[in-house]
Amino acid sequence: NSGLAGAMWSIGDPEIPASTVQRGTLLNGQNPVETWPVAFDANGVAEAVYKVPETFVRFNTTEETNDKERAERYIQVKLGNISGLPNIRLKRPPVVLVHGLWSEPGTWATLKSGLNDKAQYHILDADYSDSNAASLQENYPVIPGTIKEIFKDIKGQGLAATKVDIIAHSMGGLITREFCRQESLAGRNCKDRIHKLITIDTPHKGSELADILEVYRYRPDIFPFPTLSWCDLRISTFINGDKTLKIKPHPINQGGIDDLASGGWTETPFSNVPRGKWNDLPDLASQLPAHTIVGVAHEWTLDPEIRALWEQVLQPCGFTLDRVFQSEAFMNDRIVKRSSQSGGLTGTNTQDFNLVDHFNVLENSAVISNVKSLLEEPLPSTLFTTTP
Repeated sequence: NSGLAGAMWSIGDPEIPASTVQRGTLLNGQNPVETWPVAFDANGVAEAVYKVPETFVRFNTTEETNDKERAERYIQVKLGNISGLPNIRLKRPPVVLVHGLWSEPGTWATLKSGLNDKAQYHILDADYSDSNAASLQENYPVIPGTIKEIFKDIKGQGLAATKVDIIAHSMGGLITREFCRQESLAGRNCKDRIHKLITIDTPHKGSELADILEVYRYRPDIFPFPTLSWCDLRISTFINGDKTLKIKPHPINQGGIDDLASGGWTETPFSNVPRGKWNDLPDLASQLPAHTIVGVAHEWTLDPEIRALWEQVLQPCGFTLDRVFQSEAFMNDRIVKRSSQSGGLTGTNTQDFNLVDHFNVLENSAVISNVKSLLEEPLPSTLFTTTP
């Protein structure tokens, strides 16, 4: 101990020794400091507290290009004239992927491989496929459960993490926001565990298709109004599935559809459907740093499942784009209107992608590249909402 009297902790970047860019910092309480004196406690332990940088990539330095490709980098620990001290190993925040209604983790296959082509990210799926038609209330526990699991995985690699980045598709974005609402009710803040939220084609303000299914569930006798004799068979096949036709079931009586109803129809009987539980969520901009990705579809680029839904179910039942989406007939992903996907965000907090529908948006190379850039973006940023 006496040999270290007067010694000071400090840190450095072994690849850019003169740089302090995205190096992180030592802390004195909550205040950043360049050095910290060695002081032993009663157990003979001397500690220093290190805070990681805001982003893994050292932008505007000679290492920016390399950082975007590498999976980890290091910070040098210095203690007086002692040599051979271990370095601090830095990795990106872990990433949680949250799928949507009637879906499962396999929906992320293309995005995951494109995102993690150099094994840059530790990724874990929030899998609620066994209850993927159920309510937000039933499914939100998958978020803290997956965060806890990924922290355990990280610890097993000799790393520490306190927050995750979440990428959520469709209803997965609302499930994440419901978790934040529940945290607030319990006197906690989801920002303590979520670094960023990126939603992709999420119905932040519901989906008109959910209203249609609610009416069918409660009043099939007046559906779709006017009544069409062949319509019932088409929509019941969509809901119940058909193994021969290789159509999977789409349950509508477990709570998820109710939570997603837009409550925005003006046409009877659909105007009787109330807004879903999405309406109980606080404004997206007030919950955590968020960015919304919006898909806008066109007929010649539709996913086969989306095309079949419209050509074999909705259109034969008398539902056109104009009837369903009204003023946004050409500004939607064939499931959710643009105004709902944006979540009320504007400017650089949201971004449109054309020629993608609700499903193939996850396979689009431009979308995947954009998600990568958003994950690397340091906070605070004009690309993300600024929360209190």
